[in-house]
Amino acid sequence: ANDLDVEARFDIISVHKNAGKFEIEHIEDAFYHF
Repeated sequence: ANDLDVEARFDIISVHKNAGKFEIEHIEDAFYHF
């Protein structure tokens, strides 16, 4: 048996190109409320 104590974390990193420059948005624990 694999007894792994791992806490899953889901981060969202989105990249937007806005007015010729890139913007990076990082959302930590995006699905934490589920």
